[in-house]
Amino acid sequence: MRAIDPIILTLVASTAASAQTRPEPMPPAPPPPVMIAPPMPVPMVASPARLPATVFQVEVLGGTERLWAGDLRVGSYNNASFNSSVNEAPETCSADKANLGSYAPNFSRSVRVSLSRRGYGAADTFNVNASWTRPGVACEEGSSTVSFDRSFKLEVGGRTEMKGDGGLVVRLTRLK
Repeated sequence: MRAIDPIILTLVASTAASAQTRPEPMPPAPPPPVMIAPPMPVPMVASPARLPATVFQVEVLGGTERLWAGDLRVGSYNNASFNSSVNEAPETCSADKANLGSYAPNFSRSVRVSLSRRGYGAADTFNVNASWTRPGVACEEGSSTVSFDRSFKLEVGGRTEMKGDGGLVVRLTRLK
């Protein structure tokens, strides 16, 4: 057998020793800190001047019946509205409709009118939204609703009338 060169023997021994005592790998470096800049101040935009409240005399008609009348006040950023509704059981159904039993449709009646200023700073331009619900024939029909949404321009002292389907009418007089 041949003799092993002492240098090679030392090299093999040191490599074997280093393989057994190899140090643990270093953990990855933490991510860099996140820097958040303070928020920029929001520039203040001058809002349109507040307009004085506008008062309307309102009359809502359903056909020839006056459904509601009163005054509503609209502000620069505030709308005005009136709502009224009644839901009730129908009258006793006739014998030929008795099969409806408890499924007979309710009688519903309601009226709603809403006024708002159209756009900011628009002194004489407004929007009206109105609806009217009325009952149908007892024990046969539920209810029927009509509505509209309209824009209008009206100066102080002016009057306007808007008509919708089914006889819905809204009359407005600008008092202030």
